[in-house]
Amino acid sequence: MIAAAGFGKTTLLRHLAQLWEGSLFRRVTYGSAEEVQELLAALKPLKRGTLVLIDDVHLLENAPPEAAQALLQALYQQRLRWAVGGRWLPRAWLPLLHHTQLVNEADLALSPPQIAAFLGVSEAEAEQCHAQTEGWPFAIAWLARGNDSKALSFDHAFFEQLRHRLQAELAHADLRRFLLRTAIPAWFDAELAAALLNEVSETPLGTSALLLEEALRRRLFLSRTPDGRGWRYLPLFRAFLRWLNSETERPWLEIAARHFERLQEWELALTHALEGKLDEVAISILARLPHDWLWLRGRVWTLWQWVRCLEPQIRQQAPQVLLKLGYELHRAGHWQEGRALVESILDRAQLDARHPLGAQALVALAGMAHIEGKYAESVRWAQLLASSPRPEDQLCAYKLLGDANSGLARFSEARCWYEKGISLAAQLGDLNYLCFLRHNLAVGVELPVGRLGRAQQLLRENTPFYQHKAPAPRVTHLVGWACLWVEGGEWHRAEQVLDEIAALAEQAESVQESNRFWYAWCRAMVAIGRGKWADAERWLTEAAQLIHEHVDRELAWTRAACWHARRRREPAQALKLAEPALAKGEHESPTERILLELEAALAAWEAGEASRLPTAARRAARFRIGTALVRCRAALALALHRAADPRWARHARIALASLEKPGYSHLLTSRDPELGVQFWSLCVRTALAPERAALALAALHEWSSIEHLLQSPIAVIRQTTAQALANAQDERAMPLLYRAWKHEKLPEVRTALERSLQELESATPPPLYIQLMGEFAVWRGEERIAEWPRPTVARLLQLLALHRQIPLATEAVMQALGIEDTIQGRRLFQRLLSWLKQALEPYMRPRGPLRYLALHGDTLQFDPPGVVSVDAETFRRSVTSLLAAPTLTAQQRAHLAEQLRRYRPLLQGQEDAWLTEHREHLEALYQRGRQRLSQTAQAVTD
Repeated sequence: MIAAAGFGKTTLLRHLAQLWEGSLFRRVTYGSAEEVQELLAALKPLKRGTLVLIDDVHLLENAPPEAAQALLQALYQQRLRWAVGGRWLPRAWLPLLHHTQLVNEADLALSPPQIAAFLGVSEAEAEQCHAQTEGWPFAIAWLARGNDSKALSFDHAFFEQLRHRLQAELAHADLRRFLLRTAIPAWFDAELAAALLNEVSETPLGTSALLLEEALRRRLFLSRTPDGRGWRYLPLFRAFLRWLNSETERPWLEIAARHFERLQEWELALTHALEGKLDEVAISILARLPHDWLWLRGRVWTLWQWVRCLEPQIRQQAPQVLLKLGYELHRAGHWQEGRALVESILDRAQLDARHPLGAQALVALAGMAHIEGKYAESVRWAQLLASSPRPEDQLCAYKLLGDANSGLARFSEARCWYEKGISLAAQLGDLNYLCFLRHNLAVGVELPVGRLGRAQQLLRENTPFYQHKAPAPRVTHLVGWACLWVEGGEWHRAEQVLDEIAALAEQAESVQESNRFWYAWCRAMVAIGRGKWADAERWLTEAAQLIHEHVDRELAWTRAACWHARRRREPAQALKLAEPALAKGEHESPTERILLELEAALAAWEAGEASRLPTAARRAARFRIGTALVRCRAALALALHRAADPRWARHARIALASLEKPGYSHLLTSRDPELGVQFWSLCVRTALAPERAALALAALHEWSSIEHLLQSPIAVIRQTTAQALANAQDERAMPLLYRAWKHEKLPEVRTALERSLQELESATPPPLYIQLMGEFAVWRGEERIAEWPRPTVARLLQLLALHRQIPLATEAVMQALGIEDTIQGRRLFQRLLSWLKQALEPYMRPRGPLRYLALHGDTLQFDPPGVVSVDAETFRRSVTSLLAAPTLTAQQRAHLAEQLRRYRPLLQGQEDAWLTEHREHLEALYQRGRQRLSQTAQAVTD
């Protein structure tokens, strides 16, 4: 047992001595040669197997090496059982030890539950105690013996007792100096240790590296930092060393602060500077704090606390710090406080963009105005900034002008400013700004105007840049992708991106509030699109809590809530939600307002009032709003057709042409399915792109509407619909085609229906998964086959599954099932095959082909296309291949263990003669696998 002082080595050894009758307990006191001789003499009369317990073996370093070696050799030669404890092992023992079990601090430390039980405190207090002591039994025992053990505090008496225990180490002058200096910073590396010790004194041990080695050897509560970059003391021991230190810590804290500043460990640098009341050092570090670091880690509250730690007169001497604080406070939602700080700095710079502080203040104010939705004000500040002679200020101004103009729906101007900024960023080689500008151009301009293909291209160009970035900027990039997929109604892709955002958000200290809102909004839209109403309401509630007076967010939220009501066939409720938001008057940013007007117009049309549609469409066209305008045109075409207005065809053709654009294909299927059903049905009824319409209706799974089209009095519509269903490759269309084929009179249409039906029937069937180990179960795709026409049908499938892809004689199968080979028996067997087909092929017509079964004369073969997987076959194949390997890797052992864990007897509880051989074979394979796994585990242990 090798552990630092107070980890209970002596207690444990004494306890073993009490439990083990006839054992010998000895404690090394001085480590002299004479004491070793006394120990050897005590060992001589002991019988083989006697337990010998020796404490404080680290003191044997005081004895001659040959004496210490003689003691260890005696323990081995006399075949004694032995356990020793100490803070470290004597050097003379290290080459001679073998077949020993090491116990260290990690084994002896107390866990939080043990601390809670020992002290009688809550779990939270136990966790707090563990963080301070890391389970150090000596410290926890000290708490337990006090009058108020629940206070979890350590007084000077504890430190005095600890000093007494460590007096030998602390008496070593150079080691003591090393401990006291290196305990001042939170952690230290070789460079900082050398700086703290000045590396000037000629010590007997040499440099700080040797002193570190000695401290580690003596197990003085030192361990590696989690990132492996340096060393740290146990927190309570560090507090003890700082209590012991009588010299002023201020100069050493400055050395530590500057060291951590060079390493860009900003939090540690500031903590040490503020602790030492090093105002100038703290200000210089605060001024150097990168905006990205504050944003990526969400440390605005920490920054506020750091600045407040400075005296008021010191703060006024640091305008850069106040400017940074104002910007970060505003971004965190404290608009008034943030603006006041930044405006005070701009007053000091006299509104001069040529003044460095003035330019920075203009950047901050333009950004703040944009966040508050005051886009015209943002344009004014950004135009002042554009007069700066510095290219980096101009670049920032172009970005701000692009952002503000996109907010005002001046998309052409915004695109111009963004492209100008992209060109300048490329010239300056500023990759960060280049990506920011591309992202904002994609999300702020191309997405609302409906240029989804261009938006995809811009985001795709940014993807390599963000792949290796910290979680927070990657979240921003992915939110852009999520909004893009939501706009196009591509729910599966949107969900994938949103799942990735959720995983990244768990890694980030905090996520920007706007990203959190748009994440929740996208989640709500996806849930609405998929018809998951409870999820939609939950995400809408979460998004509502993040609006925080942002009018854009409020309008976007209202739009989502209206669509939620529309999809639930509640257009009146949608209008009730939209009217208050639209009645608030014109907002500076018209984009979200127009989108909400379009949603309200669609709701009014569904409620039977179509007068809003033309006005909403004209407004959207004037501002070049893209995807929503297509849906509005589709509704307008329907409304005009209902009113017998010939202009309907023009709007329908424009909508159809727009749906050819990149990213638009799902707008009238998954994005707005109820509207899509009506629009595509209209297209088929009027022979306007009937094939595209039938494909869209199949994608919508609107089989009743499609069946109506198959009954159309117009022959060409029936033919076109049949071909479209074949192209859709959805087997659920087979019953519709079959019913239409049975009633069709025209030969050419009948031929088209037959051809489409055959095309679907010849397609590869869905995969089957058959479970035979344990309980019998069959899944067709993701759907379980719950019922079987007869028990014999299930037994037939089980028999076929055990002989998958093996030709079987019909006579042998009948005999296994107990069916006599007679005319009546053959008829029964044919009925079984028919029932099996009905169970496995629920959409196939009665005389359709057998896709899972091939009949060749008097033989049959199960699964010719190779789409069936059987658990028993997978188990047999996997275990057999693993048993054939000469040696098993760790990965193969894990795979074998997993296969054996899944083993269940074949068709448990079912008794059939044809099952016996297969069941016995699998059982034998299972036992061989267990034996091989056991042998491999023993070999690894040895």
